[in-house]
Amino acid sequence: MYIDYILIFIDYLRTLRKRNTVFEILLPIIICSCIAHIIIRKGFIINYTDVIDKIINVEGVLIGFSITTITFLTTASNDKITELKNKPTDKFISAKNISLFDIMIINYTYMLILQIIILIVSLFLPAFIGILKLDFETKVILFTSLMCLVLHNFLILMRNVSDIYFVLLNFKK
Repeated sequence: MYIDYILIFIDYLRTLRKRNTVFEILLPIIICSCIAHIIIRKGFIINYTDVIDKIINVEGVLIGFSITTITFLTTASNDKITELKNKPTDKFISAKNISLFDIMIINYTYMLILQIIILIVSLFLPAFIGILKLDFETKVILFTSLMCLVLHNFLILMRNVSDIYFVLLNFKK
């Protein structure tokens, strides 16, 4: 089975700083856990299909954006990109000191794979919920888990776009 993408997940986790971990991973988990608790406790009815259709549309657009950005970063040849490739960081992967450019590629590649996973889950979750007769709580947990991934994805997107702005447009020597 082809599972090399797991290495990208591991590399992404290795490059995270503590504040990024809190913002990008713990915050979505806390928010979605609170939402799941409120939905289950109050018994709110959610139109899962409508929300999942919107997720599919948004993720499709974001996948195109991510591919475009990765293409831009890997094919651009200017002084700032060269400087990014030569700018070491305090992070190491496989005993190799990685550059700022490497971190950007890892982040965008991780985000792209996450978007594809969200898209696949969004396509199959309604059928999965329909085929199995799941109780209300299980449906809410599955739905809020998907929403947690979506929120995680958007927070990574915000950081990646900020990185491009600060690193490429306002790069300080």
